[in-house]
Amino acid sequence: MLRLRQFFHDKKLYFIMFFVPVIIMIICYAIIGIYPGSKLTVMASDSFSQFSNFHASFRRVLIEGDSLFYTWYSALGLNYWALISYYLGGIFTPLVLLVPNHLMPDTLYFLTLLKIGCASISFGYFTQKTFRLSDASHLFLAFSYSLMSFIIGQSELIMWLDAFVWLPLIFTGIHQVTKSGKSPLLFWSYLILFISNFYFGFMIGLFSFLYFCLLTWSDWKRRKKYILDYFATAFSAGIASMIMILPTVFDLKNNGDELSKLHWGKTEATQLFDLFAKQLIGIYDTTKYGSIPFTYVGLLPFLIVIIFLVQPKVNKRVKISAILLLTLLMTSFYWEPLNLMWQGFHSPNMFLFRYSFLFSFTLLLITAYTLEHLERETLNLLPFLSVAFIPIIGLLYMTVFKTDYPYIKWYHVVITAVFYLIYAVCLYSYANTAHDTHTKKKWTLVTLAIIVIELSLNSFFMTQGILADWNYPSRSLYSEPYKNTAESVARIKKRQGSEFYRMEQMTPVSANDSLNHGYPGLSQFSSIRNTRSAEILNLLGFRSRGAHANTRYQNNTLLMDSLFGVKYNLTNDTLSKYQFDLVDHVDSMSTYQNQRALNLGLLTDNQIHTFQLPENNPLLAQETLLNQLASTEEHYFSYQYPLPTQLDNATITYENRKWQIKEKQTNIGKTLFFTITVPANKQAYFNLSPSDFNQIKSSSATILVNGRKVKSQISTTGLFYDLGYYDEETVVSFSIEFFGTPAITIWTPYIVLLDIPSFERTWDKLSQQQVAFEMGKRSATASFTSDKKQTLWTTIPYDKGWRAFINEKEVDIKPFQDGFITIPVEKGKQTLNLIFFPQGLKTGIFLFFVGISSYYIFLYRQKNKE
Repeated sequence: MLRLRQFFHDKKLYFIMFFVPVIIMIICYAIIGIYPGSKLTVMASDSFSQFSNFHASFRRVLIEGDSLFYTWYSALGLNYWALISYYLGGIFTPLVLLVPNHLMPDTLYFLTLLKIGCASISFGYFTQKTFRLSDASHLFLAFSYSLMSFIIGQSELIMWLDAFVWLPLIFTGIHQVTKSGKSPLLFWSYLILFISNFYFGFMIGLFSFLYFCLLTWSDWKRRKKYILDYFATAFSAGIASMIMILPTVFDLKNNGDELSKLHWGKTEATQLFDLFAKQLIGIYDTTKYGSIPFTYVGLLPFLIVIIFLVQPKVNKRVKISAILLLTLLMTSFYWEPLNLMWQGFHSPNMFLFRYSFLFSFTLLLITAYTLEHLERETLNLLPFLSVAFIPIIGLLYMTVFKTDYPYIKWYHVVITAVFYLIYAVCLYSYANTAHDTHTKKKWTLVTLAIIVIELSLNSFFMTQGILADWNYPSRSLYSEPYKNTAESVARIKKRQGSEFYRMEQMTPVSANDSLNHGYPGLSQFSSIRNTRSAEILNLLGFRSRGAHANTRYQNNTLLMDSLFGVKYNLTNDTLSKYQFDLVDHVDSMSTYQNQRALNLGLLTDNQIHTFQLPENNPLLAQETLLNQLASTEEHYFSYQYPLPTQLDNATITYENRKWQIKEKQTNIGKTLFFTITVPANKQAYFNLSPSDFNQIKSSSATILVNGRKVKSQISTTGLFYDLGYYDEETVVSFSIEFFGTPAITIWTPYIVLLDIPSFERTWDKLSQQQVAFEMGKRSATASFTSDKKQTLWTTIPYDKGWRAFINEKEVDIKPFQDGFITIPVEKGKQTLNLIFFPQGLKTGIFLFFVGISSYYIFLYRQKNKE
């Protein structure tokens, strides 16, 4: 007990460093209404659709023993090792084991707090090991670091927070190397950072290299002898980290992530006074497009850096080094080539200037150095500088901020001015207490308390900014569907046994539901994806625009359900699809089984290798592909072009094959009513195709037909809104309601009628050609007989990590349009084995051991030299 008490006493500073930022964030979240079990969650932005599902998936992998290399539970099949590297590589991720998946909102809440607290400890450790400062200064710097605007303003991106734990430790390691040649901390900090998040690892690696060079130059005679130590350590860590980085780089390279075109001009949206604007308390513009860098790290560091720059007694090389770092980062904010360089020459998808935390970190570095070397005469300048900034920010507000920075309000300026004034009083009082230790301590504590209040206010504004920008979603959006979905999936797994199946939801929570609940799905939203297969899916009507990071199952035809083996649909409503039979019911969730789902493989003629899908015409692509696979010449689709019979809160302008639909009253849906006659034996669809995706933004379309209501987000889901199956000629009335924008422009909509007899004839042929697979965790096996030389066409996405063996002999894979596995087969009985191992991982594992071994060999030789 005494030892434990002594431990807490000795480490009390670290406990304070951890708990103060955590408590501040707990309060900020609580003000919004976020706490364990609350109605709202921290899962703003991508956290809801991506991180919650990816963390749930990782927990499922650890518990159920699924493969870490491959998953069947996303996008028809995906390189899971690359997904882990990009989203889940941190040391905190395994903590998801402690909390069940239905409580994932709380898991992410606690992980966010934990990472912010650990970042504070990490920076405090750095300053304690590097600078001779008072305890109050260590606390001040640790709080400022962990609560900087960049961290809190983008705290929903939980995968980024790991980097801020390792950044200060890397700089601690650099100082240890340049001081005494000790490098273990630097090696392991580099290695864990690169493995945790290679994207931020690149930024921090580049920045820390520049810092080492400048640090060495600032005291060349003493530090030049440690250059080899640094490079050997950094190089060894980089080599060892290839176990995660190399497979991911191959995956990104193979899947079409091309470098952005270099633009030599100014960065978009930045203006002259951005740095001053973002140094006010509580300034959150946006993390979407059009944002400027988040650089706020507190008012005092900003003042102290100015003191540092004008102080004549600072070592010239140290000052030049600091100026070079600041100038490089500031230039990067404004000049596009440097801006892209920090971000791996790849333009970010929102959350711009992702390296701007380095500017804040540099300000704190300079602040720590200045505090260590601060002289009394210099200290006396701080209160006057603080007062001087009050009229400066007032003048900037009246002349610049009002017009160019509309998100800066008068109260931001007033609050900032008040704190400048308070700091002036505190600093002046501290500087003029002579040798009265007790009074100095009192003013130190008062100043530290003011700093905590300032950072708390800024954190409050940051979380409020996220709330306004992205919205913190309701827990019910995640938890209410969870129980029914989990129960339905469990029943289907029991029903299927070991037989492989695919399943999709008609009313999904997100595109990554299949990863969360552990069922083989088609949809996906992730930067780690199989671009080539997603391109093909997009051509066939499963929408995935742009970079194909967001593929959706909803709103496509029966033909694709059959071809891609979608055997089950989950829905909270009734389903009217041909040969989809209701087989189970869990509360409001129904399970429908597709009697026409094909297996994953089809034997077809070799002409499939030269076949090309037509572009920009999903129905033609579906028809020609099925006819090619089945060697048929069926015509599946016919069309009707109805006009609305009634409008509600809407006007329509018909022009150039487009309909422009405008609302009459705001915030009320625009509804169009139709009546059509559907012939017998048809599956009917309403084709809805926007002509301008920028106009529709996040608009939704809600179809109401036969008492069944289905809502879809227009920009992300497919074109073909299901109107039901009709075995007899039927007059069908339906409506479609548009909501979200004042106007929407669409190409002239039409009714698509899928001919069921034609579909049945093709299905009969394909069912005789199908090949069943037995699926392993990262393998697929099939036994079949081919009566001639043919090609086995599969709906397994192609990846260079796949290897194919027929009758135990390795054969080449000839991917269909680079997207799906196809394999030429000879006549006779065949046993096919497909085995996946991430491309580059074998080399990465080898380099991992080489990197660690080479580092410790180097360390051993250095010790022997000593």
